Amino acid sequence: MANTPGYTLRLGHQRRSRRFHTESLYVNIDFHQNWDQIAPADVPEVLYDTFDDILNDLGNLVGCQPNDFVRFSVSHPGLKTPAWIPFQPWQDVRPHHILDPLARILQSNEEFKMDERLRLHVCHVAPPNGSGRGKIKKKDMSLFDDYLKRKRAIVVIKNRDQLCFQRALVVAKHYANKNDTPEWEAERRRIVKHCGPYSWQTRKTRHLIEEVGGDYEACRGPETWEQYQRVLGPQGYQINVYSRQLFGKLMFKGTKFVVGGQPKVLHLYHHANHYDVITSMPAFFERHYFCEACQKGYDHADQHECHAICQRCQQSGPPCLEDATRRECDTCHRRFPNQMCYDRHLQPRQPGTPTICQRWTKCLQCGKEWDILKRHRTLAEHVCGEYECSICKKWHQRGDHPSI
Repeated sequence: MANTPGYTLRLGHQRRSRRFHTESLYVNIDFHQNWDQIAPADVPEVLYDTFDDILNDLGNLVGCQPNDFVRFSVSHPGLKTPAWIPFQPWQDVRPHHILDPLARILQSNEEFKMDERLRLHVCHVAPPNGSGRGKIKKKDMSLFDDYLKRKRAIVVIKNRDQLCFQRALVVAKHYANKNDTPEWEAERRRIVKHCGPYSWQTRKTRHLIEEVGGDYEACRGPETWEQYQRVLGPQGYQINVYSRQLFGKLMFKGTKFVVGGQPKVLHLYHHANHYDVITSMPAFFERHYFCEACQKGYDHADQHECHAICQRCQQSGPPCLEDATRRECDTCHRRFPNQMCYDRHLQPRQPGTPTICQRWTKCLQCGKEWDILKRHRTLAEHVCGEYECSICKKWHQRGDHPSI
């Protein structure tokens, strides 16, 4: 309870959600000020100062940190409907955020007395700070740990120190350079399965820390992320951190300092102050595909509405850049800006599905390109100058079919 000459705060019902990491509480405010003795010209200033003190007391009562998010609902006997103040950082909340919605509602209410009880419903959310001091211990095993074991798209970092973030980067870098060779698989086993003081993973981790110029200490959140991104960016890597507390949403995207065209993304999963490695984003989101640009998983490529996609190889991300290795495909007759883009169009995106080369074709006479499966028309059936009517779904020459 906090008392001031102008008001009294009384804490009401409290509720904490462990699942959503939120705290909800009701605060009753009883005003003791004699508003009749205050000059009308001074009322706005007195109201502002009063609510400024109320917010300070609320911050101490709830334990709000500057980066925490809060939402308010204001109820009063003189209000027909509550006033809602949406989520915003606690450090940005000012008295006018509460007074302005009240003033708008008061325009349709005849009576409003500040000497009656005002009730605040406060929803407080403390976002994850990204620390990495957690170690996986037997006593911490739960249903979520069983989920991680079954999730083949996640490599669990079993560290005995506080370097889970640095170790996760080492493992993620190896997966980012994946190739189907026995040498790569042998090194993967060396890096993933052993984490002792003399293991290959530990040696690689020490080398990374020395390269960055960091300390042998736990991750400190955004400060550490930026530090490692500053060094890995020029090497063509991008650090992405996903948070369990944000329901798998992206918490950090290291787009700074990246040199080159399309970076190799290092996907890390933060939970319970610990970092693991995501080896496959489609499998992580339980979808067939995943777009790095819009950070969404989807099952059907033709239904993906994001425009950040290469129109040649149909891969998510920025368009492939042209270089000296550009070439034309002898099968689909389409041109590709570089060798990697050409190789991608020959590979199926999922086992058992047709490749881009099998789906797309180009007419050498009129230069038209189309998706064979979507248009249901092969190159042999193509007639230059014809188009498919979106209404009757039949093919017509330009100008021969009247518009409906």
